[in-house]
Amino acid sequence: MNSRSQAAALLAVLGACSTERAPDAPDAAAGGGALRLDCTDLAETILTTDATRQALAETYGAADSISALTEPNRHLPDATDSLFTVFYPGLTVSIRTPPSARDLVSGVDVTDNRYLVNEAVGIGAPAEQVIDVLGPPATLDDATLVYSCAEAVEQPVTFVLVNGAVARIEIEYYVD
Repeated sequence: MNSRSQAAALLAVLGACSTERAPDAPDAAAGGGALRLDCTDLAETILTTDATRQALAETYGAADSISALTEPNRHLPDATDSLFTVFYPGLTVSIRTPPSARDLVSGVDVTDNRYLVNEAVGIGAPAEQVIDVLGPPATLDDATLVYSCAEAVEQPVTFVLVNGAVARIEIEYYVD
C-alpha cells in the first residue's frame, strides 16, 4: 500500500471513530477547538486494526515473532486453548484461541504510535492532553491514567506515564 493509500485509509478510520468537539469549542479545521473522543469501547477502537493474528498480519505483515503455549480450556474439560503472543516492534498482542479456533485478544501493549488510530492519545502525548481528549480517567496518579470505558464489560485501557507523558498503552480485554 503506498503512502497516499495509507493516508486515505487512516482518514477513513478516523472518520469512523466517534468524535465530538468540546462544548463551545470552535471547529478544529477553523484553527481551534480540542478534539474529543468518545471513551465508550476505547479498548476496541484505539488500534488501527483488529487484534487477531490474521488482521495483524494483513495490516502490518509478518510478525517479528510469535510464541505459543497451551493450557486446558476452563469451560470444556477435554479441550485445550492455544495462547499466542505476537510481537511487532512497539506492539505486543496476547491472544487466546479456544477449540473453536477464533482468536480472542486478551491483552495489548503499545509503545509506537503507528498502531494507534489517534496520536492525540498516543505515545508522547502529555497526560493533560489525553484527559482533554478522553475526559477524566477512572483512576489517575503520577504513573498512570486508567480508563474503563466499555459499556458491557470492564476492559481497562491504561496510559503509563513517564515524566507526565504517555510512554506505553496497556489494554486488557475481557475473555471468558
